[in-house]
Amino acid sequence: MAYRRVTSEDRVRIKDGLDAGLSNTQIADKLGFHRSTIGREICRNKGKRGYRPRQAHRSAMERELSKHGPYKMNPVIMTQIIERLEAKWSPEQISNRLCLEGETIVSTETIYKFIDDDRKQGGDMWRHLRRSGRVRKRRFPSEDRRGKIQNARPLSKRPRSANNRRNVGHWGLSVI
Repeated sequence: MAYRRVTSEDRVRIKDGLDAGLSNTQIADKLGFHRSTIGREICRNKGKRGYRPRQAHRSAMERELSKHGPYKMNPVIMTQIIERLEAKWSPEQISNRLCLEGETIVSTETIYKFIDDDRKQGGDMWRHLRRSGRVRKRRFPSEDRRGKIQNARPLSKRPRSANNRRNVGHWGLSVI
């Protein structure tokens, strides 16, 4: 069963199934959805007068539109960030100060992304950063760094006396 969204036609068919007295599982089998998808759709979009397809579709579209807006970076917050960057504040300081002032909490990473987007569009906000030119190390690195021993010596470089394994440190496992 491949993923697909519930359309307005599907919502009309759901209403027909409910009117016919079918269960969520039977409606889901008929339409090719999982039964929990139908259950969620009915529960989420049911009003005081029951499930109505047009109203359900309208509220689903409103939820979809509201989902894609800029949540935190509104013009007021942007101007505050720009003013503080020009005063040579770091993004960490800006983020913490906004939190203390009771403003919308904007993470440091969001501020760096805002500055990076401005730079890509030809802006010069990045010049106000203290590091202004050096490459910043991202908060979430793209490569996995777990399980790598720092400054590890290859086995070919170890001393020959370690091959005898007479000392405790020469064993692969610690001996207790």
